[in-house]
Amino acid sequence: MLTRTKFVLLALGFAAYSGTVGAQSTSLTDVAAAANFNALERAAARANQDTFNQLSGPCSDGVTGSCSAGDLAVLQRTRELVQTANELLGQGPTRFSLSLDSRGLGFALRWTAAEEVSAQGASSTRFAASQLSALATRVAALRWGVTGLRTAQNDGSPQEDSPALGWSGFTTARGGGAGADGDSEFSRWGPFLNDSFGYGSKEPTDLEDAFDFDGHEVTAGIDYRFTPSRVAGVLLGYSKKRLDFDSSLSIVDGGMRSDGVSLIGFGMLEGDKAYASGSVGYQRLTHDLKRRISYPSFNPLVASVDSTATSSSDSSTFLAMVDAGYTWRLGAFSIEPNLQVQFTHTKIDGFSENSVSNLAPGTFDPFAMNVGEQTIRLVDIAPALKLQYVLTPPFGVLVPYFVGRFHAEASNSARAIASRYADALNLVAGSPDANFSVSTDRPDKQYWTLAAGASVVLPHGWQGFLQYLTVEGLTNYSDRVITGGIRYEF
Repeated sequence: MLTRTKFVLLALGFAAYSGTVGAQSTSLTDVAAAANFNALERAAARANQDTFNQLSGPCSDGVTGSCSAGDLAVLQRTRELVQTANELLGQGPTRFSLSLDSRGLGFALRWTAAEEVSAQGASSTRFAASQLSALATRVAALRWGVTGLRTAQNDGSPQEDSPALGWSGFTTARGGGAGADGDSEFSRWGPFLNDSFGYGSKEPTDLEDAFDFDGHEVTAGIDYRFTPSRVAGVLLGYSKKRLDFDSSLSIVDGGMRSDGVSLIGFGMLEGDKAYASGSVGYQRLTHDLKRRISYPSFNPLVASVDSTATSSSDSSTFLAMVDAGYTWRLGAFSIEPNLQVQFTHTKIDGFSENSVSNLAPGTFDPFAMNVGEQTIRLVDIAPALKLQYVLTPPFGVLVPYFVGRFHAEASNSARAIASRYADALNLVAGSPDANFSVSTDRPDKQYWTLAAGASVVLPHGWQGFLQYLTVEGLTNYSDRVITGGIRYEF
């Protein structure tokens, strides 16, 4: 197979480029096709080529009434890329060529693209998913307080299989009987606090960059038990996430910091063996992104590039979940099939970057981008099977468990993120070719989550749990979450 550096002889058959300012050039796109550039590099070649073509006319005489200083700076940067392609093709002006081979030009084009912004979508959707997961764990903990104790004491008598057991106080659950006035014997209020730490990594693809990530989330709330089988509550979550691009695996450098809050209301209805719950909520995140643009020049007339672009943008997500299951109890052991359906609708606001030169601080830098709005819709249908066993040590009731959940996602597809040079005011509004329009990877439609943990019910109304969860079957992703929580009922 031909390498990129051997493509020049094949490329000489392309249409000649006149190279004069104001003429329409195709050399960047010609090189991208002949050298077999990847999808991201081809998109960057097309956008830089069309930007150069649009600006070369109004800026032919330098800064004028029709050409701003920003227009001229963007023209000069794109001219360097175009004339590098001219040199590789052996035709057209080359004075401002970077003197790179085809591989180096492909890397330079990739640096100019703003594919890093796709990480905002990953951060937003993962926070929504983790908050819904925290809520599901919260609801499960509520049920453990009832069904776990119920299973521990179940001797087949109708009275001791009552949902009221466990909510009339630890002494009653450990050996007393439910009184005639069942509703007066259970605790109604239950404040709770959960904390989780997640971490993982993403491998590089043609369209998206490699990165490592970790995050810390705190979830607090309170629930109210109207009857032994009916509960409602509210959950407030705070998230702080860090994502660092891996320059050893991708042509990229920088990172992103995200933080924000969520508010979710929920309710649960539990029968003797079946249960159902529902929730609806909203989250808001702020994403601070830093990306570096860095590529060399081997032409003494042209300076190398080393710049940093920064931005801050917001995302908002509407989220909802319904959850239902059925429990079969075999003494202290129980089997519970379950079905969750989650819906999230995320909007990431458009934004503009600020870009500065790292080589000459304070000098004008044209690499800032205007990035368009993004919308992500996701429906996740997730059947699961939970296995748990109730132990009764002297200090309370301990319920170890394992959950395997299969996720099938609908209404979630690859999206194109529109971006263009922010300082090029003369670009035709809506011009598709001057838009980098970088596509994201196609999301995985199917994957698994596996969780193992234990809950504990202690005297005087205290409950707690600890869980480890791993995500399996995601292409190019690894994801792990450790979660713990406490609850006090009164």
